[in-house]
Amino acid sequence: MKRWIPLYAALLATPGMGQVIVDDSWTDGGRDNGADALDTDWWTSTASTAIEVGPGFLGLVTGTSGRGIHGTFPSQTLAIGETLVATFTFTTPATVSAGSSTAFRVGLFDTTGKPGLSADLSASSGSPNPIYNNLLGYMIDYDVNTATADIAVRERTNAASGQLLAATGDYTSLGTGGDLYAIAPNTSYTGVLSLALSASGLEITGSISQGANLLSTFSVEDATVSTATFGMLAFHANSNTFGTSNTPNTDDNGIDFTNVRVELIPIPEPAMLGALSVGLLALRRHRRHAVERRSA
Repeated sequence: MKRWIPLYAALLATPGMGQVIVDDSWTDGGRDNGADALDTDWWTSTASTAIEVGPGFLGLVTGTSGRGIHGTFPSQTLAIGETLVATFTFTTPATVSAGSSTAFRVGLFDTTGKPGLSADLSASSGSPNPIYNNLLGYMIDYDVNTATADIAVRERTNAASGQLLAATGDYTSLGTGGDLYAIAPNTSYTGVLSLALSASGLEITGSISQGANLLSTFSVEDATVSTATFGMLAFHANSNTFGTSNTPNTDDNGIDFTNVRVELIPIPEPAMLGALSVGLLALRRHRRHAVERRSA
């Protein structure tokens, strides 16, 4: 498994390089594809109370409950050399868990043959929803303020629980790593889930940043690609991770997304390769220095 940063990181630094599929900041205060063509439709994945929305934000209401939401968009099938990048900016509530493993999860999934995913859905371990079974895709999960907070990459393979992101037993671990980090209350972060298809497999990368500061990133390659088509982005937070209330429109009840962007990055032109090499070199140096700091 490779552990270097793929080409998407350098491409993201170059505006206008990709085809934007979704760029949603909820300026209209709605959770459907309304006034702006680059908005998308957002749905509950676990319970009807998982979403709250207002001008400029979409809330994942969790608090004392584990809950999830998902957004559907026109399916994108990657060709070799292309990358699908989901970037999400979110703000934490006043209360953040003192230590929760794999607590915040993000996934991209293949909606082929499953039109019923474009709906508010309910699912739990006690009341599974069969629409989630045999749904292929990949997810990253973030530890939240554990002693070894890092990023894990998983492939959805044994999907029979009737849940989306809540059941890690539906997934095969592809690796765990990255720099240690902490997530503070009342703070804005940006995460990235990137899928890059090459002749040797699919490179899956997760990262988290605070402003311009890259906190952690981790990348692995799946040589046995289960799917290269994706039409749904989903989020899930475990119970007692973000906030103390599980009621919509109350204080301290989960994280607020302020922007979600999904972009298809094409095969780079030859003129871009030099810039990409510079970006990759800088990211490799970041990882090397981080390892040196941790081993010092």
